[in-house]
Amino acid sequence: METNEVRLDQWLFAARLFRTRKLAKAAIEGGKVKSDNMRVKCAKIVAEGQSYTINKGSISLCIRVCKIVSVRKKSALSQDIYQETAQSIAKRETEKQIRSQLRQNQAPETKPNKTQRKKLIQMKKNQ
Repeated sequence: METNEVRLDQWLFAARLFRTRKLAKAAIEGGKVKSDNMRVKCAKIVAEGQSYTINKGSISLCIRVCKIVSVRKKSALSQDIYQETAQSIAKRETEKQIRSQLRQNQAPETKPNKTQRKKLIQMKKNQ
């Protein structure tokens, strides 16, 4: 079902960017959704070609509206509703790599003993 006027929170839910319309509304009211670096309201009418920046935790998406829908559809069908910018995709990939590297560098299970500490100190001095 396509309509001419759709509220922003309803569109974000239909585009599958948020699980519920209530979460979409909370994100908009919390300043997590912006249009041209300006906060927007839930009742803002979405138009084709508009761009939005959505911050979801550590993930930041820059999207452009391609199609206006008011009804949530299957995931496969919702891919053509919006388009993510190339800069946003590249930034998300670099953040993903950084997070994976941080997971690999986890703290050891036990504290180093005296000889291990001496070796660590020597390694740090040599760098």
